[in-house]
Amino acid sequence: MIEILKCLSDWNRLRILCLLDEAGECCACDLEESLEMNQSNVSKHMAKMKADRVISVRKTGRWSYYSLNPETIQQYSFIKILLSEADIPPEDYERFLSLQKDKELRCK
Repeated sequence: MIEILKCLSDWNRLRILCLLDEAGECCACDLEESLEMNQSNVSKHMAKMKADRVISVRKTGRWSYYSLNPETIQQYSFIKILLSEADIPPEDYERFLSLQKDKELRCK
């Protein structure tokens, strides 16, 4: 549980998890643009969350799609509470929702 708490203590990882909670699943490029983070920074955070089993990854061709790991979320129910009460910038959600409108044109 300590590793999970450490994972959740990073502001950028919390922002990523909130968007994944909202979307259900999305690709790294959506996270990069929504959070205005570079690819290497997002990849570093995703690797940590994957290693701690907070997120799951599904690969389709050259694209990787990320989502919350349902087993971990079920085991540590406080994660959903934390995500629902996290005060991430509204701009993160606005950029994310804007990207989702053009989803058909991206990540194919």
